[in-house]
Amino acid sequence: MAGSEHRDGAVCTGRTRRSGTLVSAVFRDSAGTLDFYYQVNNDLSSTGPISRETNSIFTGFATNVGFRLDGASLAGTGFVNATVMPVTTDRNTLSSVVGFSFNPPDPTKIQPGQTSTVLVISTTATQFTSGFASVIDGGATTVASFAPTVVPEPSSIAFIAIGGLLVARCVRRKR
Repeated sequence: MAGSEHRDGAVCTGRTRRSGTLVSAVFRDSAGTLDFYYQVNNDLSSTGPISRETNSIFTGFATNVGFRLDGASLAGTGFVNATVMPVTTDRNTLSSVVGFSFNPPDPTKIQPGQTSTVLVISTTATQFTSGFASVIDGGATTVASFAPTVVPEPSSIAFIAIGGLLVARCVRRKR
């Protein structure tokens, strides 16, 4: 496991109160690329269901999505076994947000007292940074999570260094 994080959040939408947890973790697979894992729990005290979970910022990376029923097998992460599976998955037009929808119909939403399966986004990324995850139910709660990040190639770093040296040389000549 490359990193893990546990976040709690609550949202009030009109007269509806949602509270629960969003657990996230990052795992490096055998190919050296990263898989981002998320799980949403809708507390029993909530007064309505959760319909969607989204994750940002995945721009520039190929993704493949899925889910796992065996969350408890991911030792030390806070994930649990669950059976509420997403109905659809999608990516916005900018390819920055990857989402998991639990509706329609209404019974497929994450009801109070239920937990989603472990939602998996496999990527071509090799490094990660801070990102955001959101739980949506008519209103939205956004919490800190993980996101893939670009690692500069050695040739890019060399070009930046050469550019900096050329700028410094020009500045010296003007003096």
